[in-house]
Amino acid sequence: MNLANLMTLEKYYNYDISKRSLKYRLYYPKGNKIKRIVVFLHGAGERGSDGLKHILKNVDIIKDIINHPNYGLNSIIIAPQAPLRLRWVTNSSYKFNLLIEDFLINGINKLYEENQIQIHLIGISMGAIAINKYVNKYPGFFKSIISICGTIDLKNLDDLKKTPGWYFHSLDDSVVSPLSYIKASEILKRKAPSIKFTFYEDANHASWERAYLEEGLIDWLFKY
Repeated sequence: MNLANLMTLEKYYNYDISKRSLKYRLYYPKGNKIKRIVVFLHGAGERGSDGLKHILKNVDIIKDIINHPNYGLNSIIIAPQAPLRLRWVTNSSYKFNLLIEDFLINGINKLYEENQIQIHLIGISMGAIAINKYVNKYPGFFKSIISICGTIDLKNLDDLKKTPGWYFHSLDDSVVSPLSYIKASEILKRKAPSIKFTFYEDANHASWERAYLEEGLIDWLFKY
């Protein structure tokens, strides 16, 4: 499957925020009734301006959605790419951080407002860190998330549990510590039935490779 042919390269602008554009790949299905949008946020290793690296490294999860018999014809997939040296979220209000946040909260709904779109998020590493912060800042706005090998703000778990989420990490991750996921799983156990945690023992930082193979992953994401 050649995602470069299936996903068009688009740009999002908001000149009130930044002169910089946000590049993203867009898969628009052939089905007429669009029901949902899946936004995929990549990790730090896929930053750039080529519009390709971030989808080619994560072809499996995108392919699984496109080929899914129940969801492939009514799901839009959006995969933004962060420029080199920039992150989806930081502790400061950089213009690019404001631009991606505006795209997720306002821009997508403006582009597809006629469809009453539901937005789901998938993120790995740097992308998972970002979506965990977004669901804290906008509790209940997103329908569900898959968050892989990121970090969780343990001070805001009450807001976090308002968004269904499946969280993955590996206990031997040497790049991003799994400690916050472990502690969150202990605190939220039996308190948030729509949140689940899966831990691997020896996947190191590439726990997304195993998470993508989890049975029922896409069905779980879209059941909310």
